Amino acid sequence: MANSLEFRKEDIVITTDREHNSNLIPWQVQAEKKGIRHVVVHSAPDNTFDMGKFEEMMGKSRNVRLLSMVHTANLDGYTIPAKEIIKIAHDHGALVMLDGAQSAPHKPVDVKKLDVDFFALSVHKMLGPTGMGVLYGKHHLLEELAPFIVGGDTVSDSTYECAKFLRRRRSSRQGCRTMQG
Repeated sequence: MANSLEFRKEDIVITTDREHNSNLIPWQVQAEKKGIRHVVVHSAPDNTFDMGKFEEMMGKSRNVRLLSMVHTANLDGYTIPAKEIIKIAHDHGALVMLDGAQSAPHKPVDVKKLDVDFFALSVHKMLGPTGMGVLYGKHHLLEELAPFIVGGDTVSDSTYECAKFLRRRRSSRQGCRTMQG
């Protein structure tokens, strides 16, 4: 997501203080690379999700592009109140991605009921092979993602000057895009 969702300088990505490095480091890299702001919602004193701080953050900023949060933490098994968080985020025009690596193998997850935009999980957490994962996304949002792995089977046609990707994006860059050298 960090490499496929289009971000502008000063877009804000909000995470929690419970994130695995797989959902922390990419946002730190994008902050340095693209100038996004990575903001952390710290837990309440009782170690639960601090809904008050979160609502305050959402109310103060218009630049929140994405919430990327662990659904169930690997540290202590705490599950955030995802449905409520997603509603607040959507009310403020932000997208939500949940890291479901810990929740998907251990409890039913209904992405439609949650109304989550993206849901990622690791296959090895479900006794599958390492190095594999799943990304669920609402169809219209998946169509907007930029490819982050290119070459080989990612294009339908190419020349020395441009390539036509198999999955076209709904943007002004449809069709053959000029490749830089």
